[in-house]
Amino acid sequence: MFSGASHPDVSDAGGDHLHTGGQYALDSQAEQDQYEGELQCLADRVETPEEKKRLSEAMELSNIREHLKSQDVYIVEVPLRSKNGKYRQKQIRCMYLNQQTGTLLLMLSDVEDIVKEEKEKQEQLEKALKMAEAANEAKTKFLAGMSHEIRTPLNSIVGFSDVLAVGGSTEEEQQSYYQIIKTNSDLLLRLINDILDLSRLEANRVTLTWEECDVVQLCSQVVASVSFSRQSSDNQFLFSTSFETFRMVTDVQRMQQVIINLLSNADKFTKRGKITLDFSVNEEKQMAIFSVTDTGCGIPKEKQGLVFERFEKLNEYAQGTGLGLSICKLIVHKWSGSIWIDPDYTGGARFVFSHPLNIEKE
Repeated sequence: MFSGASHPDVSDAGGDHLHTGGQYALDSQAEQDQYEGELQCLADRVETPEEKKRLSEAMELSNIREHLKSQDVYIVEVPLRSKNGKYRQKQIRCMYLNQQTGTLLLMLSDVEDIVKEEKEKQEQLEKALKMAEAANEAKTKFLAGMSHEIRTPLNSIVGFSDVLAVGGSTEEEQQSYYQIIKTNSDLLLRLINDILDLSRLEANRVTLTWEECDVVQLCSQVVASVSFSRQSSDNQFLFSTSFETFRMVTDVQRMQQVIINLLSNADKFTKRGKITLDFSVNEEKQMAIFSVTDTGCGIPKEKQGLVFERFEKLNEYAQGTGLGLSICKLIVHKWSGSIWIDPDYTGGARFVFSHPLNIEKE
């Protein structure tokens, strides 16, 4: 009664040697008995009593005819035991061959691969949906953060410009207002530059310019430059390495950018302390290792995974765009390195990043 010709696995899967025609009006007791017998053969190959009961109820003739009142094909899926003892997903398709005479056609086929493929497609769709939702959420968060960060210095610039325009302030007050306007103008310019830099890096529109340089000299110059530009800081900037000189291929501008961002970040969270840039080499992994260590307030372990996110600021009142560490992460990843916070250092915060030693100039 069941047609097994639709899939070659049927005859091998567990002895589905059923009638190839599969055309039965089932209006005689003999045909109904044969149907019940073949249905029982299938039920015997079901794994659990619950599945057996479900199959029997689903394949009741009255139930089949009831479903076919509203649909052309009634499908029942069930896992059946094959000859090798393994269970494979089967599909029983029920339809009218001749509705006037009530003749039914029932076909049994193996759909294990189809079900597996559909499941994989569903998982891929769910994954893609989650990625799209995450991207949309990130975009919303980015725009909200950008709006807030731009508005803050703009409010200061506009507000103190209005105060100066009204007049009546002493010369000392005017100088103070000028300084506030300049500070916030510089902050706004850095924010815009950071946003442009971040967008280019994320869009992979930045090409690294490789050149050989003495990285020891580069680090010394960067530390001296940051120390000079932050004369108002009460922190001491130091450079430590066991090398007198070390030549390697890197993007000098981007290397300087990462180090400056890390030194500047350390300076914001350190008071009357030391900030040390260290350079070493891991010969085994063929990596140059840079670290910036401060004696500041440190970063709680539960927040260490967040600091590289865009606009993530541990202290909302600290000056900065909240993009510097995100940019560092993108640059370091672009040259196939890693950046992380040393979780074992408790005397403040220690940021570490790596750079491959062997890079061929294009």
